[in-house]
Amino acid sequence: MKCPLLSVIIPCYNNGKYLLKMIDCFRHQTSDDWELIVVDDGSTDDTPQVVENTFCDLPNAYFYRRDRLPKGSVVCRNIGFEHAKGKYVCHLDADDLVSNNFVERRVAFMENNLAIDYASFPAIPFRDEQHLPTKFDRHISFGIDKGYNDVLESFLREDYCFSVWNNIYRRDSILDMNWDENVKIYTDFSFIVPGILKGLKHAFYQSKEYDYYYRVGHSSNVMTSSFVSEDKHKSSIYLFSKTLDSLTNRDDFGIRKEQYLQFVTSHFARLLFYGNISYLEQYVDMLSAYYDKLVISKFRNCYKALRHSKTRLKIIHIYASLYINFKYPIYRTYLIHSLIKAIIRK
Repeated sequence: MKCPLLSVIIPCYNNGKYLLKMIDCFRHQTSDDWELIVVDDGSTDDTPQVVENTFCDLPNAYFYRRDRLPKGSVVCRNIGFEHAKGKYVCHLDADDLVSNNFVERRVAFMENNLAIDYASFPAIPFRDEQHLPTKFDRHISFGIDKGYNDVLESFLREDYCFSVWNNIYRRDSILDMNWDENVKIYTDFSFIVPGILKGLKHAFYQSKEYDYYYRVGHSSNVMTSSFVSEDKHKSSIYLFSKTLDSLTNRDDFGIRKEQYLQFVTSHFARLLFYGNISYLEQYVDMLSAYYDKLVISKFRNCYKALRHSKTRLKIIHIYASLYINFKYPIYRTYLIHSLIKAIIRK
């Protein structure tokens, strides 16, 4: 039996309604040289039945259920990869959509560029699948080359220039790159950055036509729950520590550590607004193994606002301390939203 050129892997959990729309995209592909692998993460609704019924007339589509722990999208992606037979691999999200030439375009680019290990393709957000954006907009496009001279720096600063679903990977290039199943948060980062550090050769597909549409402004993506929970807190400490450890082996560790401080501070801000002192102390204790005493003291100065501020002023004090200690930028929208909500509630 001939192996397909492209394996498409999609984890899902309780979002059969949206997944059906993604599956329908593959019914209309201009190329049939693909296989679709859907892995369910233990859905509690009718998603498994819906998918299995839909796959009845799709001979190149396969449905699997996560058969081991831990729960999570990364485990589902690993299970999917174990079953993949394609020369190339794409990891997509269940609630998004792709263009009709998605397979043809991505595979052709890889076939014509044998020196690269993976490539990124243009994507754009959408809210209504009946009115997908068609006009190219450089400002909101994702996965395009906006002059990134250093892709690693971009990710370390939490300025993602692409996500996993922007990419197509040469399967042989990532055979030893399983998704880290200890990671519950920043999962795309946890897969992309090791690939960069490994030296995988990357290219942007230069085009003003989108082949991927990612859904925004809804709560359908239930593969993730609360941003800060006990298991995600433990996972974030694990991931940040692992990333810093991997950077210590580089000659430019000092530079990379400073670049990563922006991401480190961004996550710290999220913990501040969550307000758990124990989580904050554990996170800063972890960072103390990598950053000097001056930086660590700035972090500790910030969460003193939680102990001494009245509820009405806490958000303002937190933001002020972040800005004073780290010049934390005002464009961080979740900070602005938190501030507005705090004022409105009062």
